[in-house]
Amino acid sequence: SPKATSTKVTLAPRLGVAYPISDRAGLHFAYGHFYQYPALGDIFTNADYSILAGLQGGSVTYGVMGNPDVEPEKTVQYELGYKYAFTDDFGTELNIFYKDIRNLLGSEFINTYNGAQYARLSNSDFADAIGFTLALDHRRLGPIATALDYTWQRVEGNASDPWETATRAEAGEDPRPRQIPLGWDQRHTLNLTVSA
Repeated sequence: SPKATSTKVTLAPRLGVAYPISDRAGLHFAYGHFYQYPALGDIFTNADYSILAGLQGGSVTYGVMGNPDVEPEKTVQYELGYKYAFTDDFGTELNIFYKDIRNLLGSEFINTYNGAQYARLSNSDFADAIGFTLALDHRRLGPIATALDYTWQRVEGNASDPWETATRAEAGEDPRPRQIPLGWDQRHTLNLTVSA
């Protein structure tokens, strides 16, 4: 039977501390909770639960039902950084980060009273990311400024997208959560910025 969604309340504390070591160097630390709702198009995909009345006992449907009552996705992030200015115009920065990502949108399997089974979206997926960024910044190089940064990161979790668990089950594979590199893990990133 349809029921009203629950009220969602979140608290997102954040803390940042910076400490100068010398006139050219400094340390900083940041900690924060960040929340984001999944896309509305995902939440309301196949959200007509009236079709479940026709499920027969013992049947399984892998078409994932939407779920308007999901919680926001949550990331707890930690960052430690060090900055150093070689000259007034040229400096470097090293940041090390860790992100604990919970309540990601995923698929769960529901058993009905008559033994049928269906999949719906829920906050069942998780991931974590760890990495560092090394940056060089040159404010003035003639008429231009340049910045170069390299990021290495590793992102692992139990599913790359909300439908992956249901897709594995439909293919006869083990749908249980396991820690794997995710599809949106970008291991090496190099950025060069030139501005006038």
